[in-house]
Amino acid sequence: MINTMVRATYTCSWEEIQKRITDDMNGEPGQWIGEWSLIREGDNGMVWLGEITDFNAFGAFMSDPEENEKDKSMGLDIKVFTIQPME
Repeated sequence: MINTMVRATYTCSWEEIQKRITDDMNGEPGQWIGEWSLIREGDNGMVWLGEITDFNAFGAFMSDPEENEKDKSMGLDIKVFTIQPME
């Protein structure tokens, strides 16, 4: 079940965003992320929805200096939210 939303703006191209996220999902993060969706929002915005199964691994990944350097080079401004279904 989707439990996390990442909303971001970027200065790189949409294609670069798509490639990076797809590469990430095919790599180590794919081990602790279930279903996910990526949505383009306007000219320089995106929303990623995903099922995180290990929040400790997610936190470590998001704070990794190498990942942060990639974020900076792509002009990413990221906000992360936890979400839950309304019942």
